[in-house]
Amino acid sequence: MATQTWKSVFTMTPDEMREHLRPIAEKVRQDALDAGLWFSYQNDLCIEEDMFIHEFKDGRRELIRLGNQTGEYKILKVF
Repeated sequence: MATQTWKSVFTMTPDEMREHLRPIAEKVRQDALDAGLWFSYQNDLCIEEDMFIHEFKDGRRELIRLGNQTGEYKILKVF
């Protein structure tokens, strides 16, 4: 019978921490999409600090720029 060892997050390498958190991040992403929300992130298309990608459950993605007011944004590109 295999035993699972426990490792403190304070002693994990960056790769171990990434793998430890991956299932949690994937669940949060899926929960948001299932609730009809979008999932936001930045990638190489986001060339300014105020630019993000909104990804939707149907696969649609929007490149957006945040506005000055809370909740305000402008869609720059849909793909």
